[in-house]
Amino acid sequence: MSKIPHLKPERVIRAIKRAGFEIKEGTKHTIVIKDDQIITMVPRGSKVLKKGTLSGIIKDLGMTVEEFEAYI
Repeated sequence: MSKIPHLKPERVIRAIKRAGFEIKEGTKHTIVIKDDQIITMVPRGSKVLKKGTLSGIIKDLGMTVEEFEAYI
């Protein structure tokens, strides 16, 4: 298993877009949508996401860390 990268929310959102998910911007969170269903939410801000938060987002997307890193 690969180590969870240290990423800011904007890089995570960019990678999610590259993976083919639809993005809807909110005021405090960015919503990730696929097939008209909310998959997960990414908190907005300038700080690096914590490991557990990013791990949960990747899991909600149905990807492994290695698959997610390919879109970074």
